[in-house]
Amino acid sequence: MFSFLLMCTAAAVPVQMNQHGRILNSDGIPYEGIHDIHFRIFDAETGGQLLWSELLQEDLINGYYASVLGANESSNPLNESVFSLYPLYLEITIDGGAPLSRQAIFSAPYAQIAGSAESVDGGLVSASEIQINGVPIIDSNGNWVGPSLSSNWSLITGIPNGFSDGVDDVLTEAQVDSMVSSGAIDLTAGSTMGGSELVTFDSDQDSLATISCMNEQILRYDAALAQWYCSDNTDSLQSLSCSHEQVAQYDQGLGIWVCANQENPLDALGCQAGQIAYFDGNSWTCEQGTILFDQDEDGTPSWEDCDDNNALSYTQAQDNDCDGFLAHEDCDNNDPSSHTVYDDEDCDGTTTIDDCDDTDPSSTTIATDGDCDGVLTFEDCDDNDSSSTTVIDDADCDGVIAANDCNDSDPSSTIVATDGDCDGTEFGDDCDDADPSSTTTATDADCDGDLDSTDCDDTDNTIYNGATETCDDGIDQDCNGSDDPCSLCGNILHPDPVGGPSGWTLCFIDETDVAYHSTLCSDLLEGIPTYGNAQNLLAAGGNFGCWHGTSGSQEGAYYATNSVVSSSCRDGIQHDHPLNSWNVSNTTFGVCIRYP
Repeated sequence: MFSFLLMCTAAAVPVQMNQHGRILNSDGIPYEGIHDIHFRIFDAETGGQLLWSELLQEDLINGYYASVLGANESSNPLNESVFSLYPLYLEITIDGGAPLSRQAIFSAPYAQIAGSAESVDGGLVSASEIQINGVPIIDSNGNWVGPSLSSNWSLITGIPNGFSDGVDDVLTEAQVDSMVSSGAIDLTAGSTMGGSELVTFDSDQDSLATISCMNEQILRYDAALAQWYCSDNTDSLQSLSCSHEQVAQYDQGLGIWVCANQENPLDALGCQAGQIAYFDGNSWTCEQGTILFDQDEDGTPSWEDCDDNNALSYTQAQDNDCDGFLAHEDCDNNDPSSHTVYDDEDCDGTTTIDDCDDTDPSSTTIATDGDCDGVLTFEDCDDNDSSSTTVIDDADCDGVIAANDCNDSDPSSTIVATDGDCDGTEFGDDCDDADPSSTTTATDADCDGDLDSTDCDDTDNTIYNGATETCDDGIDQDCNGSDDPCSLCGNILHPDPVGGPSGWTLCFIDETDVAYHSTLCSDLLEGIPTYGNAQNLLAAGGNFGCWHGTSGSQEGAYYATNSVVSSSCRDGIQHDHPLNSWNVSNTTFGVCIRYP
C-alpha cells in the first residue's frame, strides 16, 4: 500500500517531492531496517519513457518509509520540466526486485489552480505563444501575428533629415567598396572572414617561421633546450656492417646501434617426439601437446573442466554450475549462488538455522513463524509460544477459542466454562447460569427472583413479592405486610355457604355479636385477605355491598328475601349502614365482596 504527497515549491528549479508509503511482503509481513528503494517516473502506466530515476536507501519501521525525491540537486535534480508533462506515473522497486505497480502522480488542489496563472508581475515570462481572449498575438516562432500596426508620419515630430522619405539611410555596395578600399580599417578583435578567425602577426605563434635550415637538413627538437634546431639528416644504421644472420640491436647502455647475433631460445630445448614448445610465462619448456587444452593434465579438456588449473576440481558433468558441489549436494546445479543440502537440507531456499523444518520444503520459517507452530506471525496470538491460540479461532487472543469465549472480540470478557449464559456474571455469583436474565446473588441473595430492595426476607427463597400466601401460618410469604387469614371474609365476618352472584363472596355477621351492632358495614371488612380493609379494596378496583334478611333469627344469605343479595351485591351499589339501623336480633345481616 502506497500514498503520495506532492509538495509544491515556489518557482523552484529543480523541485523536490515528498513520497511515503508502507511496504509489505507477499505474506503480509512489513519490511524492517535498511532497504534499497529505486524510484522511477514514467510518462505511461505501462511501458512508456523513463523521465527520471533515483536510488535511495531508507530505514523502514514496521514497513513505513518517507523519502524526499530530488534532494540531490547537484547531480540528480528533479527538474520542473518533468512535472510539466502529463500524465506521470511513479514506479517503485525494492532491493532490486520486480517493480511494483505504477501509481499516478496527481497535483494538490492549490497546485492545480497554480497551473493557470491569473496575473504576472515582474520577472521573466517564458511562453510558447501569447493570446488575448483566445486570439493569437505572438506565435511560437516569436512573430507578431496580431492586428497590423500602422503609423502616421504626420504624428511624429523631430524626424531626422533623410528619414522623411520613408527609407532609412542605407549604403550601396559601391559605397561600401569605396570606403574599404580607399583607406585602412581597424577591425575589432574577434572579426572573422567567411566564418574563419583572422590571423595577425601578433596572434601567429609559428615557432618554425624564424628558423632557416641548409639544404637536406631537417628540424629536430631538443627537449632539454625546449626548442627546435637544424640538423643533418643522417641514417644512424648506415655505418653498421653486420655479418650474415646478425641483426641491428640498439645498446641502451652505449646509446648506439650495434651488430648482434640473433639467438633462438628454442634451439636448446631438445623436445621429444609429440612434445611442443610451451611458454609458461617465465621460460620455454617441452610439454605434451594436450597442455593446450588441459592445463592441469587431469584428463578433462578445459571446456569441460570447472578449473583447468586444478586437477582436483570437478567436471561440468559432475558440477554444472562449478560451485564446488556435486549435483546431489547442490540445491540448484545451474545456480552457483544456490544453497546446498548441507546448509538447506530441503532446498527450499531457507537455511537450516532459519527453517522451522529443514526436511519439509513447505514448512514455515523463523522469520515468518517465530515459534515454528505452522502459524504465521500475523495470524499467531503469541509467536513466541507454539501452544498459543491463533487469531482465526481466538480473535481477541485471550487464550480462549471463540466457541468457549463469551465475547471473542473482548479479551476481558467471561468464558463459557465459568459463565454458562455469558451474561457477565460467573456461575458462583449467578442465580441461574443458564438464563442471562436471571438475578445475581449480589442483588438477590436467596435467588427467588425478588431483589434485596423489595424482598421482605432475602434469606428464604419461598418469601418474595407475589409468592403464594399460606393463610394463618404466621408468615408473610407474599410480602404484603401481614399474614393473610384463611377466610376470604377477614377477621370479623364469616363465610356464607350459599355463595353469591358470580365473582362475589358472601359473608355474614353473627347477630349475637353485639360488639359490632353499631358498626358500618364497610368497617366490617377489616382483615380481608391482600387488601386489609374496604378502602384498599376499592382503591384496587374491587367492590363491596351490604345485605340483610327480613325475618327470622337464622343467619346467612339463605334466609334473605326479596332478592336483597342480588340487588345489593353488584357494582355501583354500596349499602354502608350501621347495624343499629336494623333490628339485628331478628334480621340476618351480611357483606358481599368482589375482589379485583
